[in-house]
Amino acid sequence: MKSKGNKLPSGQVTCRLLDDEMVDIVMVNEDGQELIFRRVYSTVEDDVVYVILAPIGGVSGMASNEAMLFRVSEDETLSVSKDWELNHKIFQEYYKTLKEN
Repeated sequence: MKSKGNKLPSGQVTCRLLDDEMVDIVMVNEDGQELIFRRVYSTVEDDVVYVILAPIGGVSGMASNEAMLFRVSEDETLSVSKDWELNHKIFQEYYKTLKEN
């Protein structure tokens, strides 16, 4: 986990998403369908937590090797980040960590 903010949010969901030991997360979509994602990377930008999640077992409209960037809101709900510049920046940070490890 990489932190670029001054403080980390302290909610239970947020702490689990930032935990390097936490791997899988189950989310429920608007239709009530459970979707399982693997936590790939998490970071904090300007006191906001972002997490890259990859689907396990397939998600409609996504290839099995794709991942998405989610923003964790103050009420600890996850939403897909639609800030394409930020998405690119965070994915580049993630790729850099892969090269370093």
